Amino acid sequence: MAYEFVSVHEHLPDKTFYAIQAIMATGFVLAVTHAVRDRRRTGNPAAVITLAGCFVYGLVVDITAYYTTDSFRHGNFTVMFLNDRLPLYIALFYPAFMYPVVMTMRRFQLTPMVEAVGTGFYAAVTYLIFDNIGPLLHWWDWKPTNSFNKPFIDSVPLNSYQWFFLFTIAFAYVVRRVVWDRTRPWTPRSMTLTVATIPVLTYLGGAVLFIPADILLALEAYTANAVLYAIALAAAGYVLLIRRGPVRAEADPVLMLFPLIWVIGLLLIYAATWHLWREALVDDVAGRPSGNLFAVAAGMAISVAITCTAHPRSESAP
Repeated sequence: MAYEFVSVHEHLPDKTFYAIQAIMATGFVLAVTHAVRDRRRTGNPAAVITLAGCFVYGLVVDITAYYTTDSFRHGNFTVMFLNDRLPLYIALFYPAFMYPVVMTMRRFQLTPMVEAVGTGFYAAVTYLIFDNIGPLLHWWDWKPTNSFNKPFIDSVPLNSYQWFFLFTIAFAYVVRRVVWDRTRPWTPRSMTLTVATIPVLTYLGGAVLFIPADILLALEAYTANAVLYAIALAAAGYVLLIRRGPVRAEADPVLMLFPLIWVIGLLLIYAATWHLWREALVDDVAGRPSGNLFAVAAGMAISVAITCTAHPRSESAP
């Protein structure tokens, strides 16, 4: 079925809009709680700086996209900013989602590059769950005529998958180097400059990583681009599998809670909206983005496996 553009502003918010907002707000509270607790426990503000970097990076990347590519439009959520372009839940998404992803991967004691690649993989498989359901429920709508969105893979632009994977690798590497590997004492000025620098360096790194995809997109070599992404994602997963070290820290319930809430919450939303999926997949209703349920199921399983592996049970536990 061809992807058809349907304006999200023709649809009123339903219960799923409130559900995803609640999930994101919960994640934001958990991230703030964890970062503040880590600061008090260790005396190191790195976790707080990481959280602030997630928030600022998210605002920069989304606002830039709104006014440059115009490749999608968000639905009408209850709290909107920037002339109804930016929903509050999207502003909360990066600290709620990115922070636990980055902090979870740090538990495996990896080298900076492997940690970045592993973070990109973990983020990509967890994010695709969200990427495949959003258009169906009109949380946002892609514009199929925009060249940035070609090709669509089951109603999700390949560019969306690639961007989140590659730019998360860049973000994780930057945060590791400028925040966690810093040896000099932190000052209010250095913390502010670091947070401001994170999105700039991430954009530069992400742009470099995206060069092969940009070339293939310019050549309209869509199949080769999809194969390249599949190989890169599989390679990242393989690197994480063979290079991850043992987790010696005790399980962190606050940190592991949001990734599990994310998967379970979206699974419940999928179940509650199954009639829409049936119309898209079986009845082939025009304009109803079907998504890829196989990819979603795989993403859920891998995400939960990584989350649980990062928080092993204590040997002293009964």
